[in-house]
Amino acid sequence: MFTFRCTRKLIRRLQIPVEREAPQPTTRLGDWYADLLFPGPQRYLFLVSERSLLPVFMPLREQDNLLANFRARLAAVLLALDVPESLVVRELAEMEETRLSTTASRRILASMRDLARNAKARLEMAPETSPLDLALYLTLTPCGPLGYRSPAAVTRDLLLRSGRGA
Repeated sequence: MFTFRCTRKLIRRLQIPVEREAPQPTTRLGDWYADLLFPGPQRYLFLVSERSLLPVFMPLREQDNLLANFRARLAAVLLALDVPESLVVRELAEMEETRLSTTASRRILASMRDLARNAKARLEMAPETSPLDLALYLTLTPCGPLGYRSPAAVTRDLLLRSGRGA
């Protein structure tokens, strides 16, 4: 179980009802923060893991089947980061149940703003960059809230640590 923690802008755009209180996540990557990102002609849903700052980009046209499309895009990112398939399957299984709520951390929102700036700059230099390649590019960015580790390294640590004890 996890929660999509959406910005007000995204809630207004999608016209979705949200819960005031959300339960604690059971996933290793925690809740996911979601916002809109419009770099030039592209229209994306921009999602970031609260625990590892792992970014995932989805074309906005995939909003109607949000959970299934998000899980597919997340799986592609995790597999590209060489996370073992068994751990990807385990994380996705924990994501079967989802909630929608508002954002709860200014720290995550600030990190999202930084990642969004980097994404826009990347797309200005290489507008043909796919959503997967854009996410993978950003996973290598050292982030202050992660002790200047990259989202890729923290994500692998969180998922691999969970796989050792099981």
